[in-house]
Amino acid sequence: MDTLTTTVIVALAAAVLGVVGGIVAVKQAFALRAADRDPLEQQRKILAEAQKLARAGLCRFEIASGRAVWSEEMYRIAGFDPGAKTLGFWAFPDMVHPEDREDVRRRLHEAAAGTAAFETEFRIVRPDGTTRAVHGIARREVDDNGNVVYVHGAFIDITEHKEQPEVSARGVAEPEASTRRVAEAEAALDDARKALAEAEAARASAESASRAKSGSLAVLSHELRTPLNSILGFAGIIESETFGPAGSERYIDYARDIRKSGEHILGVINNILDLSKIESGRMELNEELVNLLVVMSDAANLFLEQASDQGVTMKTALPRSLPVLKADPRLIRQMLINLISNALRYTRRGGWIELTADRNEQGGITLAVADTGVGIAPEDVSRILKPHQTFGKPIGTSARGTGLGLPLVKSLIELHGGTFRLESTPGSGTVVSLWFPRARVGANPGSGGRRKPGISVVGGAPKAIAGSGS
Repeated sequence: MDTLTTTVIVALAAAVLGVVGGIVAVKQAFALRAADRDPLEQQRKILAEAQKLARAGLCRFEIASGRAVWSEEMYRIAGFDPGAKTLGFWAFPDMVHPEDREDVRRRLHEAAAGTAAFETEFRIVRPDGTTRAVHGIARREVDDNGNVVYVHGAFIDITEHKEQPEVSARGVAEPEASTRRVAEAEAALDDARKALAEAEAARASAESASRAKSGSLAVLSHELRTPLNSILGFAGIIESETFGPAGSERYIDYARDIRKSGEHILGVINNILDLSKIESGRMELNEELVNLLVVMSDAANLFLEQASDQGVTMKTALPRSLPVLKADPRLIRQMLINLISNALRYTRRGGWIELTADRNEQGGITLAVADTGVGIAPEDVSRILKPHQTFGKPIGTSARGTGLGLPLVKSLIELHGGTFRLESTPGSGTVVSLWFPRARVGANPGSGGRRKPGISVVGGAPKAIAGSGS
């Protein structure tokens, strides 16, 4: 928990709930710090408990993409289901009471522009029609060039306080009690400052350990990839009989197995390294205009043989009019490969996997990989999106995955300013969608652009087909 977040919660809770109510809430939250040995998880729990006790929800609005990240308490205050689609900076005023909406919209835009501070009381209307009163403050965050990147907001539910104004007046008639409560509040602040210092030290230590881990992984990956590339190269030479007959068909099969196994190991190494870069904030996008028809068809082609062996049908639904996307082509390909590989791992013989792409309702582009696999129970979805968490037993093999595929895909799409969505029904299948924002959509590549056919496996026999769509 950073100093700004702590200050926001303390100041806002103290201003609205009274000094004692706000500070005691934060004091109780910091008392939980000994419950967890993981410094980062400890800070997360402290922050969540502080928000809950102070009834303060936090939001971070990203100006470029318009998307937002809400804290758990913000979902509760707004009456939204946890994990539901959040309202971004531009849409946030839509949840404000009609009589307060234009004032809130104007104040938010002034805060983003840096022309005025945002601190006001207003009403929000929940999806069920009920109204809550909130006290909100917001401030902007700019980059090195002075461009606004985020707007951070804190909103505290003051409905009960507004409905019972006599609570705030009690302190006036009880001067001795007020003096005692101020002393208690000052003591609580001291405890909070000490806890914050400990949390900051723990975070610094964790960040240092993370940097050391990233450096070690970079060295390790280099040491592994160098000999692995040689193994792959020599296996390919033997498999293709470049310098003469191998002497036996069995040796060629062995070389093919060596190559496939080596490629799998190389993929795991690359996934680990990419996740490490993302965690340390060192992952950078090498952006260019990407023809998705080509990239998606190429990704499907890589799994043609494996799908045929498993008796799984692979289909594509790619409209010819799909515009280009400003993105990192290597990472787009990596996301698709991880999703297709994961779908194949859990899809039975006779099932199918389909790749689709189309414009979404926000004007961006959505890529999706759907399958008729075993599906995922709702309670398992959040777990498998954490690194090294796997789901069930793969079909047709005893080998489990590394549990890196889905977390990496989620991180990579978010690195592009997009959104990761997973919908699944146990026994029926799964659909993973990658939503790219409108800002990344380019012009139509035109009919002259290079385009490869989609792939279909029908009855276990591979056959090339043209991509469907307009």
